[in-house]
Amino acid sequence: MPKPLCTTKHFKLAQRLRSRIRSLSAGDPLPTVAEIKREYGVSQATVERALDRLRREGLVVRPPGQLRVVVAEAGDPAVRRVAMIRPDYPSPTFDELCRAIARAGAEKDWAFDLVSYRKLETLDLKRALGDNDAAILLPPAEFFPPRLLAALRRPRRPIIVIQDPPEGARVSSVQIDDRQVGRLAVEHLAGLGHRRILLLLSEPAAPSGVQRAEGWRQAMETLGEKNLDELVVASGTPMFAQSVVSTYEFFCRWLDNPHPEFTAIFCAAWTGAGAAMRALRERGIHIPEDISLISHGGEGMIGPFLNPPLTAVETDIAAYGKAVVELMERHFAPPHVVEHLLIPSAVVERKTTAPVRVPS
Repeated sequence: MPKPLCTTKHFKLAQRLRSRIRSLSAGDPLPTVAEIKREYGVSQATVERALDRLRREGLVVRPPGQLRVVVAEAGDPAVRRVAMIRPDYPSPTFDELCRAIARAGAEKDWAFDLVSYRKLETLDLKRALGDNDAAILLPPAEFFPPRLLAALRRPRRPIIVIQDPPEGARVSSVQIDDRQVGRLAVEHLAGLGHRRILLLLSEPAAPSGVQRAEGWRQAMETLGEKNLDELVVASGTPMFAQSVVSTYEFFCRWLDNPHPEFTAIFCAAWTGAGAAMRALRERGIHIPEDISLISHGGEGMIGPFLNPPLTAVETDIAAYGKAVVELMERHFAPPHVVEHLLIPSAVVERKTTAPVRVPS
């Protein structure tokens, strides 16, 4: 198995020289190769590889006609450099997660290299990593191709997968405890007297949505509810479609046709909440007087801005970002152990849930 990059001599030397550069000014010379060899007890090849790494990072340059390298004018001697690898399309979820991770990393003086890809099938992990010390991979709801899975089974640098880690990969992951999300939603509604709780799935199939549905089902079975499949409303939204629009259109058709009775809805994603609220409102069904509604809050904190403000199961995204950075920091001190962290959520009660209406 290839030796992890962070254990190699040239990587360790580059880290020590990077720390030294932080105390120098632009144009200041570094020690000569011979001086670095003596000071750090390494070979010339190790020194040259370390200096080459710093040169590619833009931290040092060798002026024309000179033998010694000097500190570059515009270099950023961050303590760590981490590639943030995400899909190239706009996403409030990915945007908020990236911001939270970057804020947590900035506290440790890390720099992030934002790398985007069109789909997992075309992602070249080695190229995306570049000269960075590590990578954080944010995958969409797609299957991991064999080539990418093979790369994740033998990573030379620390890699953390966000939200939906693939099976068989030897990398750590951080994700929301999505089964807990489903259970918390049902438990909140059950505490208000609801039993016929609809599950609305608005997003393309993904492990996170599946796990929220499993949490919903577990909690409903605990309540003793039967015939749960008739309470599952899956919009069948395809990848890259506008989830709110497609779910709104689907749910309108579902409401306009014979359907089982229900007093509350759990939306596995906030897009379903937005679609359901409009569809119900247009049919004269009031929230929460007639139907209570709770949703996973997403990562963009949209709940307080809906009308009425959305009761939601929400995650502390700042804590999520810190957990990612702290896990990565542990991986910089080998040998590291693969870890899979689950971030808990909590119900934030606003104005879309109320006690079940008792028929007069």
